[in-house]
Amino acid sequence: MKNSAKLFVVVLCGMAISCKKETALQKAQNQFLNVEAAYSTNDIRGAEKALMDHLQILSQEESNHVRGIDYDMARTIAHERLFGSSTFVVGKRV
Repeated sequence: MKNSAKLFVVVLCGMAISCKKETALQKAQNQFLNVEAAYSTNDIRGAEKALMDHLQILSQEESNHVRGIDYDMARTIAHERLFGSSTFVVGKRV
């Protein structure tokens, strides 16, 4: 019983240590999910701010040569959503 308890503690500590640093892909996924959550609300200003912040972070990550992200596609999606939300403001559909 003692050996299995020690093994459990070792495995738990190993998982805690290995989970500390987010990979570029995990960070991008989490960031995208945060933007997606803001975009899915009824708060158009909050969605626009989240999308603008997302574009800024993408720019910083691209200039830092972070690999594993399709920057062209990410920017295209963000700009498409910004354009879509601005037509609702201009068209008084808000």
